[in-house]
Amino acid sequence: MTHPILRSHQYIDFKSAVDREVERHIKNPLAYPFQNCLNCIHWKDKEDICGLYNLKPPAEIIIYSCPSYMDTGEIPY
Repeated sequence: MTHPILRSHQYIDFKSAVDREVERHIKNPLAYPFQNCLNCIHWKDKEDICGLYNLKPPAEIIIYSCPSYMDTGEIPY
């Protein structure tokens, strides 16, 4: 059985990706899958934008939430 060889540049790329992900979770520990733009009080469904900033947020913010997230208090289903 042969084992794959992990080249140094592949390791560095992998380590950098893991470091970025860990840093993102440290900066935003409140990231929670149900705290996203679609159930935030600021989200405008018809315009598909954040009402607080009047912009469409990046995909990462839409999925993982932002510091300005406010729960609507409604069950999403």
